[in-house]
Amino acid sequence: MYPDLNTYDNALLQSFETISLDRLEESGLFQNRIDRKFVLPIGEISNLLSFSHTNYHVLEVNGKRSFEYVTDYYDTGDFDFYFQHHRGKPSRVKVRERTYLDSGLHYVEVKRKLPNGNTKKFRIRETNVEHSSEFVQVNSGYGATELQNTLTTKYERITLFHKTNTEKITIDTALSFSCPAGNVAFPNILLLEIKTPGRTDGDLIRWLKERGYREGSLSKYILGMISLNPGLKHNRFKKAYSRIINKNNNGHTRIAE
Repeated sequence: MYPDLNTYDNALLQSFETISLDRLEESGLFQNRIDRKFVLPIGEISNLLSFSHTNYHVLEVNGKRSFEYVTDYYDTGDFDFYFQHHRGKPSRVKVRERTYLDSGLHYVEVKRKLPNGNTKKFRIRETNVEHSSEFVQVNSGYGATELQNTLTTKYERITLFHKTNTEKITIDTALSFSCPAGNVAFPNILLLEIKTPGRTDGDLIRWLKERGYREGSLSKYILGMISLNPGLKHNRFKKAYSRIINKNNNGHTRIAE
């Protein structure tokens, strides 16, 4: 049983048809895609899984269908990556280390948001940012010595892939964040990302709109940074942040937006 799911949801997840990691990676969505984000109360997970059951495979690796992630984010001393986002810069960067706790795999990753709205991700099997200095420099434009670990996040992820369309869904739950200043958890929300080659409204987007959910959330990095650094300027994110706090405080109730 997965710790963030009840008995019914676990049974439902187990009844999905499966897809392997190799087949998922063949889609190319790991490298170049459009990401669309939604935040839902955790109480919607049963409805989300039920809606997705017929048309989506679930990723299964070594018999598991939900996976624990730890991500360490890096930024400059003056939080340049954070403020690229806050300024609404169309081209921006994230640098992170990601550990898949269930398999022990560890990657250094650079995500680039492009002016056309696409996201490109580059990754390498390496122990840490310091040991992949050339990779980080080439793909981010920043030297590893300019960067420091500013945030750690942990969460559980379920990954679904559409049976006929190139569409990947990630469902992140049990989010928690930590940094030297402290830690914070968001147990009552789920972060939903829909990843496609282009911006198209599929059945899931329409289902979300019909249930009153608007596209728009904060990246995990932005959410964690605001939560643990209350003095950090975040005017641009106040509305989205307030919605997330509201849902986390009422996580088993569907709240129209």
